[in-house]
Amino acid sequence: MKILINGFHWGGNTPPFIQEFIKQGHDAKLICPYALDWKGLNKIHKVSEQLSASNLVFPKYNILEKKLIVADRYICLVLLKFGIYQSLLHKYTISIKIKKIKELIESLKPNIIYNHSFSEESFILIKTGFKPQVSFPFGSDVQGKNAWRKKNMHKVIISESSYIIAALEGGVHFLKSKLDVPEDKISKPIPLGLPKLYDLVNYNVDVNEVLRRYNIPEKSIRLIDVRGLRRIDGGALMLIKLINHLKEYNIHLILTKGFLGNDTVLFQAKEMVNLYSLHSFVSIIENELVYDELIALIKSSEIGFSLLPHDGLGRAIMEYVSQGCQLIVTDLYDYKIAFEENAEYVIPDNESMLLNSIKKVLGLSPIEKEIRAKKNLDWLYENQNFERNCSKLLEVFENSILQKS
Repeated sequence: MKILINGFHWGGNTPPFIQEFIKQGHDAKLICPYALDWKGLNKIHKVSEQLSASNLVFPKYNILEKKLIVADRYICLVLLKFGIYQSLLHKYTISIKIKKIKELIESLKPNIIYNHSFSEESFILIKTGFKPQVSFPFGSDVQGKNAWRKKNMHKVIISESSYIIAALEGGVHFLKSKLDVPEDKISKPIPLGLPKLYDLVNYNVDVNEVLRRYNIPEKSIRLIDVRGLRRIDGGALMLIKLINHLKEYNIHLILTKGFLGNDTVLFQAKEMVNLYSLHSFVSIIENELVYDELIALIKSSEIGFSLLPHDGLGRAIMEYVSQGCQLIVTDLYDYKIAFEENAEYVIPDNESMLLNSIKKVLGLSPIEKEIRAKKNLDWLYENQNFERNCSKLLEVFENSILQKS
């Protein structure tokens, strides 16, 4: 099967799928409509170590088209500051991308296109007219401000996709009730999972060396949030605010910007640390961590947080579980189904609720913590086997191809 994947060239979401599809005997290529070439990709984010140039394909633009696309990118950034999401130039560059990507598709002749997000790039792939296409929305794609701002775009993606993939039962309900996806278009839930899960659980990394590298006290009780800097209400600012109430526990908060951190939130977080003189209690890591470093920081931490106001079951939470962290997460349906009584559930902007949950977890006995961690790890093994879930996804692709023929 020839699979063209529209997704991300960085991080742990799309690249593992490319590798696993190839491993299972398929010809899988990644197209990134938001970049012009390999060099352009690295300017956005460093290309994942799991990918090589042979795994990626790019449409061929002429010099004028490239200049227009680059100009549009900068103009869009300026207009966004004023709450303007469209311009005539942007509409024109979208039409250029549709045309050029259609030509690329005709030359590649894939059997199927997999849109690994509900995004403008997915809209562009859909508008090429190629079928079949299967699409997967991340929670942030279709909730919050994107629920209304991109509603019309979502309708087009849903209408022209053969199947819409949901990772969890809560996602199925959301697709039906909020996005009006017909039931016969929704696959059975296929969790994203974690690649090489058994290896990850037993990951061998020098934790203390990484702590020293980032000047994090080795004898502290560490708390970590790798997603909280993505948005103003992502949780990071609230956690910093609570540090003054937790100093007696010898805690140290680790916040990582990662690939999706927001510069405005990052600035505010640093300002708060300065204002409250918390440099000895908070580490904000701005650079994009290599995977060894990320896992080392998670492995070293007592509690992992995910306080986004809406979400699917993010990869970061699964990584927390794989390294034995206690969980404090937003009170969301899918989290409760997954972790039951083995996590603390909070309303992220409720200061006293979050503080009490942190103190409760810190006060658990070693046996209580071990029981929670083991039950969550059992759930991870049972539900988040990446290789098995990829096989289920490939079955959806095959059904989509059969329906088209």
